[in-house]
Amino acid sequence: MTLIISEVFNRKGSRKIKKAIEEEFDWGGGFDLEEVGLLRTKLRYLPVIMWTAMTGCFGHSAKAIVEWKNLRHPIFEDPLYKPIREGTNWQKEDQRTYNWLISRLPVNVKVVRCIHGDKHVAWPMRVFDIKEVMDEVHFLTIKPFLNVDDEYDMQIIEKFGKFIDITMIRDGKIVKIGGAEGINMTAQSFGELLNHNIDVYKKYGMDFWFTIYYS
Repeated sequence: MTLIISEVFNRKGSRKIKKAIEEEFDWGGGFDLEEVGLLRTKLRYLPVIMWTAMTGCFGHSAKAIVEWKNLRHPIFEDPLYKPIREGTNWQKEDQRTYNWLISRLPVNVKVVRCIHGDKHVAWPMRVFDIKEVMDEVHFLTIKPFLNVDDEYDMQIIEKFGKFIDITMIRDGKIVKIGGAEGINMTAQSFGELLNHNIDVYKKYGMDFWFTIYYS
């Protein structure tokens, strides 16, 4: 199973526009926990958004996150969402980041029930109107995620390199690309996916939400 991004609509609103958004919205073609855990090694806002949106994937309630604004949640104990540097505490920073994001939103984060029956956190696309969030999207699409000359980046490769690779055709052959190149391509691809869906949101000007679940 892989993770996909799905759009969520209010009951009100133009059916024609909703259908157009559904047709143009990119579900991502499948990505994994490793990719979201990878983002947290360099980014602050996108990982909290994406990670909280996955809560229902593990049978955990999303109620505490949305209603109580509390990130003391089992999903944050996953080994793939742990700091690489010893002594680093992401929990407190993530809680502050979540509270800050919520304070900047003109519409609420929701709890929605997905096709598998699990309750998930759904974020409004308006979260991408926040400059700091968009700065991270741009970072993914414009700059290499890793620099092989950086000691910290080499630790990232050591942790995630065995999980992340990209399959593509080179010189007429199907090849798997891993290591720093595979991670950089994965991060860029994820940023391009987000950029595409942000463009869809801006094109139609309708408020809608998104969540993440297993296909």
